[in-house]
Amino acid sequence: MVGIQMPMLLALFEYGYILYCMKYLRTKGMAVVEDQGKISVPVVFQEKKSLDQNKRYEWFKRMDKACAILSFGYFLVFNIIYWSSVLA
Repeated sequence: MVGIQMPMLLALFEYGYILYCMKYLRTKGMAVVEDQGKISVPVVFQEKKSLDQNKRYEWFKRMDKACAILSFGYFLVFNIIYWSSVLA
């Protein structure tokens, strides 16, 4: 019985997948910029982005929105079913 923990598990898997993509599925444009004496910052978060980086960043944003909507929908459906069975 997963119950209401499902949205939390979805969020953990989504976050893990995004981190996996950022670390292991880098393209030439997704390389990490390293300056001497400065903190390494992924190119995705810098002001100048290539077209490929913008596509990937937009894809991450769309995936995040979709997961949020899916979690909210699951939460609503779960509560409706749960409370209708409890109060019946």
